[in-house]
Amino acid sequence: MTRTELNQKIIEYFPELQDAYINEVSWQEGDETGSHVVYGTVFTPYFEQNLNARKMETLVHMFRFIEDILSMEDKSAENVIALSVIAGNESKLQDSELLQMLGVQTKKLLTEMVTADIPR
Repeated sequence: MTRTELNQKIIEYFPELQDAYINEVSWQEGDETGSHVVYGTVFTPYFEQNLNARKMETLVHMFRFIEDILSMEDKSAENVIALSVIAGNESKLQDSELLQMLGVQTKKLLTEMVTADIPR
């Protein structure tokens, strides 16, 4: 999957983020802007806002989006999700109510990240 395709998935799933997306990529490389930058500045703040507010309906949709990305088995896309979305939110995602909402691939990635011996 190209970075353009990965970046555009945000708008495909979350049209409400279109303005933030355009604002971020317009002064950079357009749709070719690095996915870590796009996810880190457009998707992740929205994700964290919904996590903190416990907006369960929106979170279900967001977790489905993450699962769909991870199910593509694209290492680059997985890296973006791991480092730009999940990293820093591991403890919140281990909440029992939220864990029930995660898909198989998302749970697997979260478990790998939590159990990895990575200095933070």
